[in-house]
Amino acid sequence: MTTVITAFTYIVGPYFTDVTFLLIMNERILDGERMYIDVRDINPPFSVWLYFPYAALEKLTGFSAYIWLGLGLSAWLTLSLLFINLLMRDGLQISQSDRKRFLPFMAIFCVFLMPSQVAQREHFCGLAALPFFFLLSARIKYHYQPKLWLAVSIGALAGTLLILKPHYALGFGLPIMYVAWRRQNWRYLFLLEAWMIAVMVIGYWLVAYISVPAFFEHIVPIALDTYQVRVRKLPIDLISYFLLFLVPALLLVWLLRILGVIPVTVQVLAIASFGFSIAYLVQGKGWSYHMMPALLCLVAAYFYAFQIAASPDVGNSKLARLKRFSYAFVLYIWPATTIVVFPAIPPSAVVEFKANPSILFITSNIGVSAPIVKALDAKWVDRDPSDIIASNALYAASSQSPQHGEKLNRFVAYWIDFKLHLLETTQPDLIVFDWDDETWVPRILSEERFINALQNYQKLAQAGDVTYYVRSDLVEDAPTN
Repeated sequence: MTTVITAFTYIVGPYFTDVTFLLIMNERILDGERMYIDVRDINPPFSVWLYFPYAALEKLTGFSAYIWLGLGLSAWLTLSLLFINLLMRDGLQISQSDRKRFLPFMAIFCVFLMPSQVAQREHFCGLAALPFFFLLSARIKYHYQPKLWLAVSIGALAGTLLILKPHYALGFGLPIMYVAWRRQNWRYLFLLEAWMIAVMVIGYWLVAYISVPAFFEHIVPIALDTYQVRVRKLPIDLISYFLLFLVPALLLVWLLRILGVIPVTVQVLAIASFGFSIAYLVQGKGWSYHMMPALLCLVAAYFYAFQIAASPDVGNSKLARLKRFSYAFVLYIWPATTIVVFPAIPPSAVVEFKANPSILFITSNIGVSAPIVKALDAKWVDRDPSDIIASNALYAASSQSPQHGEKLNRFVAYWIDFKLHLLETTQPDLIVFDWDDETWVPRILSEERFINALQNYQKLAQAGDVTYYVRSDLVEDAPTN
């Protein structure tokens, strides 16, 4: 399994856009650039720190960060399944034969749940959170009291998901409230593993505030002014919600009711999945990988149901129906989450023109910038993964109040001025335009300074909406299309 994960991430890794940018960001930090000043991301520091070991190992060993990333994902998955196996054995009293049927299915599916987004932050942290719900189940079913080290470890792992996105608190809060209700004891709202999550979150933000003040000085104001007015993709959210969560979740409950048995573990996992799906809607972005924690819990509920739900009062014919349905669910959910990604692959004229070129992007799509940088092994002169924040601010300015709209327009002007400053001072070898954004590129090209600077460049190649311009003094080295 480790070999498969590693090979898969290495082969297609450069096209995991967010992951690739975060690796590039860490590479630049390792080369001495300042986090959130010279190179930055809108996300808090944990997103960057999560990928630091893999960038550092690449620098130390010379082996691709994607190889180390695959090994790292294997380690997180292995640790999660070891905790789940321990809880199923000691806390839920599941037989070894049942565990052997359940765990391999989970291992395979956890890796290939969303192939185009493998090794995303939600993938790592969603895996880390899974043992938390098996511990809650054991507490309900058998009044299981874990050892101190186990509760602390499981809480710490689960805390990584809440550190990543505070919205995911719903996925933890609903099952915890369910435990308290089932036990009719409010003290279950303050379980040790839940306290550990709180400690992790508070500790993280204290460390971040002390060690990365630039995030609070430079990024938080930008996020408050611009990121919150981004265009929300509720139609996409709702479609994803119904296709990937609501329908199969309701079918699971319906089938289990027909069978007359709903295992506690299935109940807890289903409630957690529901909480994470609501968090997905609250975020309102529509990025598929934000649904990963909800889908991981739902898949775990299905596998647990059809591999372990057998009991003396469940007839063989009914159990066979459950298994057939669950296999059908797996055949449905995997293709449904296999989103085809068409990366921005540079044409041969660009690849062959110069080794390690410096490059500046005019795009609001990180799916254009990050893969191209990796494919060309280029020096990225910009500090942001894309212009999406400024592009969204430009789009939203007309729909806001006059005062806020003016503030957004000032921000757009500031962003463009900085892009022009980079262009004039660094004189990059390549400028890449992404015409997919029909508003942002024309706005940039309306600046006289940019038009003047662009006179020193000429078109090298075009691939779809992406146009490559090369600095004129390098044109003799550039191959013809």
